[in-house]
Amino acid sequence: MTKSERLMFLVNMIKNRGTALVSEMARECEVSQRTIYRDVNSLLRLNFPLYYDNGYRLARDVSFPFPGFGSEDIELICYSLRNNPLSKHPFFGQRFQVIEQGIKARFHGRGGSRTDNLFLFEEERHFVEKTRESDIIATFLKAIRERRKVTLRLFDSDSGNGVCIPMAIKLKNSEPYLMAIAAGEGLVREWPISSVDSIRLTDERFMQRPLHLLGRDLVPQKNVDEV
Repeated sequence: MTKSERLMFLVNMIKNRGTALVSEMARECEVSQRTIYRDVNSLLRLNFPLYYDNGYRLARDVSFPFPGFGSEDIELICYSLRNNPLSKHPFFGQRFQVIEQGIKARFHGRGGSRTDNLFLFEEERHFVEKTRESDIIATFLKAIRERRKVTLRLFDSDSGNGVCIPMAIKLKNSEPYLMAIAAGEGLVREWPISSVDSIRLTDERFMQRPLHLLGRDLVPQKNVDEV
């Protein structure tokens, strides 16, 4: 990632976790600790409210503006969110609506006009009922944020049941797949959301996700020890 992308990543990392050590940030960004110290100094020069207390923290909430975006750009982004194939799925449809509202509020809040749009789009919305799959995705994402292992139960009880380390949600042909490392097997597996009967958070924690396993050349069910 570029330096600007890394700076945004670091701020969001500290914001989401509450605190972050230099060693953690270096590991997540796959750079040296010296580079992270330089990045922290760059953020301080940009007046980000960072301070150190057993790890770097933010003194207050921060948000990023939309540099260089005009109202027509914002309208196109929002239109793309509304017409994304994933918007038909209840979980992603609701998330896209929240994102769109946040983008518009942020843009108009910094002086964007509500009347100078170059495009006119239909704003009609259809309420999408929340489903069991939405609850499964939300629980899976919560497990990743809190670094907690999960227990998955599949409709096909002969495969995939047991404790797993949640890795990511893979979007394939507009269908979400849960990607996780099966505990004790050392395998990266992926299951379509439609095959998951239930998910449960456990009290078991994991230190970090081996993000290098989520590269473009990741082969499903590849043995972790062989990577």
